[in-house]
Amino acid sequence: MISKRNFIINSALKLFGERGFSKVTIKEISNMANVSQVTIYNHFKNKEDLAEECTNILFNEIEQVAEKILLEDIPYSDKLNKVLEVCNSKISQSIAKYFTPESLEDPKLIVVLENTINKRKNDIYLKYLEQGYSVGVIDDTIDLNSILALMNTINYIGKFNCDITDIEKLTKDLHHLFLYGIIGIKSTNEKRFSDDELFNVLIEEIRKKI
Repeated sequence: MISKRNFIINSALKLFGERGFSKVTIKEISNMANVSQVTIYNHFKNKEDLAEECTNILFNEIEQVAEKILLEDIPYSDKLNKVLEVCNSKISQSIAKYFTPESLEDPKLIVVLENTINKRKNDIYLKYLEQGYSVGVIDDTIDLNSILALMNTINYIGKFNCDITDIEKLTKDLHHLFLYGIIGIKSTNEKRFSDDELFNVLIEEIRKKI
């Protein structure tokens, strides 16, 4: 049996998806969910809180997929690359499924979506980064918050003024740069390698990853 809370969320998601955030009222949501406005406020602080919860449900499937990837017996860099691609592709699919182009013209809805999506992405990424540190793949001299800041920068690629083909290419390039930056040879100022020494170090690092 669907709870009143879920009826409210489903109704709000439908209305937000059709018309955006600003044009939808709590009264309209209560009418569609067949509950009183008081009932809505018993479950949610305000309309923003309800909109955030609507965005959260888009992550249910993404989170399940991310958990499975984390447990896969594959190289860590492959796991990280897969989850980055899943997060971006699945989010795009969910937004296209639940929100009309007209609703996405509402700046208030965009702010709610971006804030909630980035928070949930960080929750997923954090588990991967913790695993990377624990198995010694990620350079432990790099602060966790610095990596999260870089990943948040990647999250905002949709704001760039370019077509979808460019965005997909940009995403792949940024993922490549991101992975290369945290998985590889640790930089040091204590010793300079000659060309031959550097080549041998690179070969050794490649062998470790095969």
